[in-house]
Amino acid sequence: MPEDLQYTGSAMISADGRRVAYTNGNRHGEPYVYDRVTGETVQLWPAQPPDGFYELGHAEAISAGGRYVAYGIGSRHGLQALYVRDLSTGTDEQIALPADGQIGEAAIGAHGRTVAYAVFARTGQGVTHRIHVKDRDSGETRLLADGPALSAPRLLPLVVDGRRVLYNGRSADGTPQPHAHDLRTARTEPIGAPGALTLRDLNTGRERAVAAAGTALPGAVTRNGRSAVFSSTADDLVPDDTNGASDVFIDHIH
Repeated sequence: MPEDLQYTGSAMISADGRRVAYTNGNRHGEPYVYDRVTGETVQLWPAQPPDGFYELGHAEAISAGGRYVAYGIGSRHGLQALYVRDLSTGTDEQIALPADGQIGEAAIGAHGRTVAYAVFARTGQGVTHRIHVKDRDSGETRLLADGPALSAPRLLPLVVDGRRVLYNGRSADGTPQPHAHDLRTARTEPIGAPGALTLRDLNTGRERAVAAAGTALPGAVTRNGRSAVFSSTADDLVPDDTNGASDVFIDHIH
């Protein structure tokens, strides 16, 4: 990607590999999209930002089809507003402007209809977290989850059909615990053993353990769900792993 600034990061790519969204800048980063077919780079920024002071932005998510990009704008104190850019029309839609918090992470469905995002706010009792979901077709925004169980939540990409939202929260004893929320049934359920690396088929509910708690870091799963890549310090995943260091593994699911 062409860039000549000091900081480049938070890169993400569309499913077809055509468009790359990223954050780039010197003192403060700003969100961009690079089209690998045309060679064009587009800066993401609303034509009319809401009232306030906005000095930086951040690329948050790109849809699998590559048409929509979610990005936030704000100041060095945090992101105050969340937008979605339609790269086909060049228009921006404001998704969130929370009055009592700042934007955390965001995720967007494959077709750009569903946007999930986290909001955190500092109070006298500490930091509170909430996860919201907006349907861009109906305009409805709903509160998906909040409370102490969401300590430092991390949103994961929405599944292709935009029906389910995946996020990392906490179990009752404070152990990291991923959850899946079904937007049609409004049902939320934990996934896998707390802290362990587990593969789950969201259609069948079947789970497959990959690595025990405390030994692995999540990586990525292929679109068809048949291969997963991750790093682990475990020495019993493959024969003759004697280097005593963290390694990268590929797990093929049959």
